[in-house]
Amino acid sequence: MVKAQKDVFWKALLLTVVVFLIGVFFGYLLEENRVSKIEDNFDLLIIDWDDAESQSSYYQIIDEDFCEEAIVQNLKFGDEIYAKGLKLEEYEAANRFLDRLDIEKKKYNLLKIKFFINSKIIKEKCNADYEYLFYFYEDVDPTTDVKEKQRAMSRVLMDVKFELGDKIILMPLAADMDLGVVNILLDKYGVMEFPSIVIKENVRLDGVHTQEEILAFF
Repeated sequence: MVKAQKDVFWKALLLTVVVFLIGVFFGYLLEENRVSKIEDNFDLLIIDWDDAESQSSYYQIIDEDFCEEAIVQNLKFGDEIYAKGLKLEEYEAANRFLDRLDIEKKKYNLLKIKFFINSKIIKEKCNADYEYLFYFYEDVDPTTDVKEKQRAMSRVLMDVKFELGDKIILMPLAADMDLGVVNILLDKYGVMEFPSIVIKENVRLDGVHTQEEILAFF
């Protein structure tokens, strides 16, 4: 009788271990699939960027009558970057096994910098009337207090973007990924705490601010 009970116990334990390992395996495969989709999306975005950059270079050597189309295409590219960012956040929220998302996030941050440079070239060439609104935040390991402030500031900035539309280019940038070009911007604007926003490249506001306070600068 005792031997039979032991046999049942070991069989149950073995079954539990097997089920657990199968769950871990399929969880890993699912995570690999998520990261693979991120990489595929980023590769597609790189193609879009190469196209946008080529257009920008071309617009610098042709008649300025084509400026309107350059502005439209660049803003469209910005919308595509934003959509990819939302998808990246969705994948990150479900991440459990891999650190490769951190690399993809760095790539994404650099892609936003490319978009800013492209936008700046077009603005100067075509006298575009949009303004820049930088949003610097901590991504790697923010404190609970900083997380709450950044969450609140993100909501405010979304309302600002909704209100102003294409009149502004909203540029959220993770400040703690040790990216040289981002560090240059932090030094240029004197950003030392987070969250922090820079309006029109010359007004810095640290901490949380209301929609009305920000709109007053536009």
